[in-house]
Amino acid sequence: VFNKQTAVQNDAIAFAQEIAAKVKNGPTPNASVIETGQSLGGSEAQAAIAYLVDRNILPSSQVSGILFNSPGIGAYLPKGAPSSYNVIDFWNQGDVIHDAGGTHLGTSAMLGAGPDTSSLALVTPDGVTGQPVVDWPLVATAFENIVGPAHSINTVISYLSPGGGGS
Repeated sequence: VFNKQTAVQNDAIAFAQEIAAKVKNGPTPNASVIETGQSLGGSEAQAAIAYLVDRNILPSSQVSGILFNSPGIGAYLPKGAPSSYNVIDFWNQGDVIHDAGGTHLGTSAMLGAGPDTSSLALVTPDGVTGQPVVDWPLVATAFENIVGPAHSINTVISYLSPGGGGS
């Protein structure tokens, strides 16, 4: 057992092993394997990359990843230093999902896409003492208008499209 990977990470690892075998035994054994994923798919891609590289199934020079708004890899612990893997995770400003899930492989780059949440703060209104009052409609609106767009792949695509701000 490698460690505490999730069921979906195990599925991604199994698929990556199949692809790696086809690369090694195919007409282009030096071809690159590029894992991609957004959100949970990015976590799965990181687990697959670590597995292939850590077990010397393919050399690190042949395995890389391009991720979007990916959480870390949770309890899955790579053998190498996290920064040593050839992975880049692009994430939108304000994306709280990116900060979830622990360790990220490779490097991360924040895109100036999505809602700017840098000025948001949790404050207690005047006169309120004790436990904060949860305004569930307000929470739902925040998720719909801030968390959703900040984590959406559509926000990344719009940003990276010609004329979209990041081109």
